Amino acid sequence: PIVPPSLYERCLAIEDDFEAAIELLDEMPPCNQRILRFLAKFLQVVGHPQYHQATRMTVSNLAMVFAPNI
Repeated sequence: PIVPPSLYERCLAIEDDFEAAIELLDEMPPCNQRILRFLAKFLQVVGHPQYHQATRMTVSNLAMVFAPNI
């Protein structure tokens, strides 16, 4: 998994705490960090309002689809 099992519960507990999310990301193996950074950049592009018409994916829809898989 992208989020290592040892960090999974802490990841769920973070919610909207940006600083805690960064600290948790720093504890992940480098490969996992790169994957999450790439995915975040990808989702920023796909979630941009200019693409909503073509993709039918708002930021909320992307979160609903991708969050359970991360």
